[in-house]
Amino acid sequence: MTAGDCPPIQNVFVNGTRISEPPWNYVSAAVARRQGGGLLAPMPSVVLAILLSIKPEHVDEMQYNDCFEAEATVNRGTSAVFIVLKPGIGYEQGSGSYALDVGAAPVRPVSATGDYSLLDLPRYRFRVLGVFDDADGQPIVGAAVIDTVSGIRAMTTATGTVALYFLPDGGSTLRVQKPGFRATTFDVAISVKDTVPITLTLIRGN
Repeated sequence: MTAGDCPPIQNVFVNGTRISEPPWNYVSAAVARRQGGGLLAPMPSVVLAILLSIKPEHVDEMQYNDCFEAEATVNRGTSAVFIVLKPGIGYEQGSGSYALDVGAAPVRPVSATGDYSLLDLPRYRFRVLGVFDDADGQPIVGAAVIDTVSGIRAMTTATGTVALYFLPDGGSTLRVQKPGFRATTFDVAISVKDTVPITLTLIRGN
């Protein structure tokens, strides 16, 4: 057997767990990539869909074991790619990678009268935003996340994340800024149907 005889990637492990269920919203994109030819064409669509669902800025380490790997002790550990995610990043089968809310500190109650605590808020109000450096994918600490209507702001934590509990139900516009990066403004929705964590990358510059 030669190196060219190795099958393409058959298995994907994320943080030590073999992923068997692809995010189906990525499958059509994976099929299109395969039909486009190139290096990705031999890869199974299920595997490609899983890889597409992991944002590059969320990856800390990646290792590939080909079919000649003699020291693989993990079942299905050959013809496999092993991905380690950065701290503060999670992965859910059938969904993909996302930023976790790790220790985001509250700044103040968010009601109009300020007469209730954060414990009174429903879980969906704590939608998570993860902010990363577009150049190297590292989390950006201390970025200001500002509601453009109320002016209320929160700062990203050591994992580049912040909980958006300070936004009201419905639609809002956020401005994210930090010295050394280009500020950006985008719309966000907070509702029982809008709970998927958001990933944002900032570009270096003024």
